[in-house]
Amino acid sequence: MNNWKEYDVEDGLGSVSIEMEFRPTDDSAESGWIQTFSSNVPDVTSNTLFTTLPGETEERLDGFGVQQSTDTNKARYFNGYSEFGDASNTLKDQPVRALVKGAKTSVNFDAQSSIIVNGKKSVSVGWGFTVNSANSQTVRPPKILKSTTSFHNNAVNKLIEKK
Repeated sequence: MNNWKEYDVEDGLGSVSIEMEFRPTDDSAESGWIQTFSSNVPDVTSNTLFTTLPGETEERLDGFGVQQSTDTNKARYFNGYSEFGDASNTLKDQPVRALVKGAKTSVNFDAQSSIIVNGKKSVSVGWGFTVNSANSQTVRPPKILKSTTSFHNNAVNKLIEKK
């Protein structure tokens, strides 16, 4: 773990940041992170940051080019930019969620991040946070998972098949 930071909530805006590196013992090993997340709000943009209300919680793919997709056939490495994603040994993320004034439900973000080494899922980590009010959030620091959701497993398997 290179960095884990919990930010103070201000005006209902919550966030954490993570930077985690996995170094295989074999220097020639191919490895990269894949990530899925569950949230009850879609990702926010500068245009929707303070207007998106909580809804149903849904698990989706995370990462460049596939953000928000529920189609596991589109799975790619989290930090990837090419057709199947350029694998990286470092996972860096800073998700942001906003609790809209008047919302009756807290806003959550829960990630599952797995490192794939030479075509096999090696380690999975769960982490996240919930914005409870305009000035309170509950943080879930990274911890190694014994198992991941079927959606996450399907995404991992689809990414491995692409190789």
